[in-house]
Amino acid sequence: YLYNGTCVNECDGNKYSFGTRCFDCDKSCSSCLNENHCLTCPTGFVLENDRCVSDCSDGYSVVKNSIQDECLKCYDGEMCLKCKKDINNCEECSGEYGLFNGDC
Repeated sequence: YLYNGTCVNECDGNKYSFGTRCFDCDKSCSSCLNENHCLTCPTGFVLENDRCVSDCSDGYSVVKNSIQDECLKCYDGEMCLKCKKDINNCEECSGEYGLFNGDC
């Protein structure tokens, strides 16, 4: 592979291969599939929609994973606006939906 004008055996660390070349991952990623798709994040960050973020967006909750903690969409989908502690336990519903026992 070619990386910054030097031949290397593999694209290691926070680099990815494309054809016969190595490229740097986005600076927020620890490892990546390509420039727009993080696979792992640095300590203190979680994976949300293939990007590394410090905290999940509204409508998502952190799910612990052996490889990389990630933000997953709340169980009630578009009806649930917030589920920060558990994807199956909504904390705030959208619009006309009411909240009852963690469901919208």
